[in-house]
This record gives sequence, C-alpha cells and structure tokens, in this order.
Amino acid sequence: GTYHVTYDVADSGGLAADQVARTVIVEAPFDPHHAGTLVVPSRAAEGEPVVITTHVQNNGGPGAALVTVEIYERRRRVARLFSETVPFASGEAKQFVFNWTAPDDGRFRVSVTLATPDGGTLYESVPFAATFVVR
Repeated sequence: GTYHVTYDVADSGGLAADQVARTVIVEAPFDPHHAGTLVVPSRAAEGEPVVITTHVQNNGGPGAALVTVEIYERRRRVARLFSETVPFASGEAKQFVFNWTAPDDGRFRVSVTLATPDGGTLYESVPFAATFVVR
C-alpha cells in the first residue's frame, strides 16, 4: 500500500532540527494460489471429452509463476496439459481451460503446481485439484 510518514530528525544532542514528510510505497510479495479446478462432466463416457478449468489467484504484488496442470491415473501421469511461465499483475486472477479425451476408461485426477519460473521454489502443489471418471 501507500503510506504517508512524518518524522522528526534530531541532532546528536537530541534536539529536533527538522520535521520530514515522506510517501512510501510498499508492494506486497508475489503470492499465487490455486483457487479451484472443475472438470465437466465429472463422469464421462469413453471417448467423450471433458473440459478442465483451473483458476489461479495472485493475492500479492506482481510476479510470474510456472503453472503446471497434469492428469494422472493412479500414480502415472497420462497428460501434461500446460506447463508455462505466466505473468500476474497485483491481485490478478487467471483461468486456464483445457479439453481432454481420455485414451481409455479409468479414474483420473488433475494435479496443479505453482512454482517460480525456474522451478526452484514451490509456491503450491495440489495433487488432487479435481477428480473424474471415464467409463
């Protein structure tokens, strides 16, 4: 936020010499979060595409995150839908929409990971952001 600060400057003897007024602008640190993932339909017929929508919200100052959205069947990754560095403005929310058709029937889960652009620091990992079934 923006803060207006007034303070007194004193000499070494403690006598006030001047009063100074300053405006200080402090940016909040970048703070991205997974805000939800929805799969429609949550029960699909084999060969029927599903629509996966993932929401990411930045609750802080501007920055960029490596956003990765993957689909797993049990412990095996079956698809990487997205893995790119995405810029966010202060307080900005973004939506990522994907159409995907399972290669066969099964129980699937969507994993969402948010990290620094170099992948070195994890902001958030949501291994079960959503689940769906294909029969």
